[in-house]
Amino acid sequence: MVEIANDAATTHLLVCDRFSEVTASAEGRWDSPTPCPEWDARAIVEHLIGFHDELLLRPLRAKPQRPRNDPARRWAVTVDALRDLFARPGLFNQVIDVPAMGDAPASEIDARKLVPGLSTDVLVHTWDLARAVDGDDRLDPELCAHFLASLPADPDALEQTGLFAPAVVVPDDADAQARLLARVGRDPHWRAP
Repeated sequence: MVEIANDAATTHLLVCDRFSEVTASAEGRWDSPTPCPEWDARAIVEHLIGFHDELLLRPLRAKPQRPRNDPARRWAVTVDALRDLFARPGLFNQVIDVPAMGDAPASEIDARKLVPGLSTDVLVHTWDLARAVDGDDRLDPELCAHFLASLPADPDALEQTGLFAPAVVVPDDADAQARLLARVGRDPHWRAP
């Protein structure tokens, strides 16, 4: 059990650190369009901060104070709070009480399932942000393959949640990054207009 917890925490922080690298290259480009049609670059960062706050940091009383107008710094403070949280003994042996959000009722989520889901979200949004600001959009191929394998077998399952666009068709010989992006509704060839 401890090994799984350490792997989930380490993997999540690795993915968060990669997103931090991209946020550092986004200065002055926060209003750039992204592969998520309704969001600009700043909104991608705020989405990830919000998900971490609502699903993990706030329920566990670890929500940090952040500056208001510096997206890269706001993200860095979030990652620092996650490092502190992941150092807590027994974190991955508990169920997290998540408050109601929007139309979703309050729920309980096992930390061992929640954190890898957040990791996938951060990894994909790393690509989104990098493409938006013309940064380095290469993702770790092993992480892409790992998270791709964790997605539901039904190719329509993600779209049916209402959180994802329909899967995009890519060639059978596409690399793991392209296949992961396509499964979560991204066109791997998308470029900012």
